[in-house]
Amino acid sequence: MKKNPYKKPVKSNVAFGDALRRLRTKAGLTQERLADLSGIHRNHVGDIERGDKEACLLTMLRICRALRVPLSELAWEMENPGKEARHPLVNKRR
Repeated sequence: MKKNPYKKPVKSNVAFGDALRRLRTKAGLTQERLADLSGIHRNHVGDIERGDKEACLLTMLRICRALRVPLSELAWEMENPGKEARHPLVNKRR
């Protein structure tokens, strides 16, 4: 299936992908290594990071397990890009 070059990615998918990329690079993982650890195809990880694909809840949980972060941290990063975490569950882990 060909990608439509005129279709803009959904903003929330782009925000999620950006947050995922920041946490993945912070963890020192490549897309391929994250894919291996989470059991997701490496192309799908790239699609999610670019905002081309939407991650379902199961995929999000697999990714968080591989990154060793709670889903709340990924959500925090998505909603507060670049800010130091002030979320109570996130601060507990640090």
